[in-house]
Amino acid sequence: MLVGLLISGSNRLPLKRTRTYQFSQEQIIITDRIEKTGKINLKELCYAGKFSSIHMASARYFNPSQVFDYQVQDLDIEKLNRTGCCEHQFKINLG
Repeated sequence: MLVGLLISGSNRLPLKRTRTYQFSQEQIIITDRIEKTGKINLKELCYAGKFSSIHMASARYFNPSQVFDYQVQDLDIEKLNRTGCCEHQFKINLG
């Protein structure tokens, strides 16, 4: 799939992610809904770990990874291939 994208010059996969946020005093809940928008059969789809595209020397910038440490769960690829969508939710506890 990746090779096909690189050769064809296409920059889109037949997938759509919708992200919603719920805020409360105790936590932030982030829900991702992944939907297939075309013909694709996935073997694996996962969240990348911590990533920074640029480093700039700075002081007093907030970096969530300094406060929160959470493990990202695997996405339900079987359900995504079978039904065309799956949801994943993770929580950041504030208290």
